[in-house]
Amino acid sequence: MPSPTDADVIAASWHDPRRFEDIFHRHYRSIFRYLALRVGPDEAGDLASEVFVRAFARRRRYRLDHPNALPWLFGFAANLVREHRRGRRRRLQAYARFAGRLRAVVDDHETDAATERAWAALQSPGLRRALAALPEPELSTLLLAALGDLTYREIAAATGVPIGTVRSRLARARRRARELLELDRST
Repeated sequence: MPSPTDADVIAASWHDPRRFEDIFHRHYRSIFRYLALRVGPDEAGDLASEVFVRAFARRRRYRLDHPNALPWLFGFAANLVREHRRGRRRRLQAYARFAGRLRAVVDDHETDAATERAWAALQSPGLRRALAALPEPELSTLLLAALGDLTYREIAAATGVPIGTVRSRLARARRRARELLELDRST
């Protein structure tokens, strides 16, 4: 018997709220990893918990025709990052200060190729500066694609914008980051 989809679990949680724990167990690590790379490991746990608190509170609004809840959860995570922002430069500099601790967080969890690529990229001061220069919507879209490993459709669902907007933001973010990296190398 196949395991129930996220939509099945969320629907069941309408009558038995404890069922929502399955969503937490299925997706916490992905949400935490995304948030740790966005805001640092110290705040990632609290924000990840808040993602699931908000999702639980809004679970009756979940579109049951979407079997995978991860894009929906990433939407909450992206919004929390936006709310949490107090300055992208300061947060990106914190990545460097907490590099050893961030690596420990990543090492404490099973790592995949996307996490390893993200970790390697964060070691580059030039990339941190390039990311700091991107407007928030482009940065968020780029990081959902790179760190969340989401498709265009999933990013659109997570951010609440059309797929065309996702494509445009991602293209602009990649182009700007490339230009800024080239400029950084030439100076």
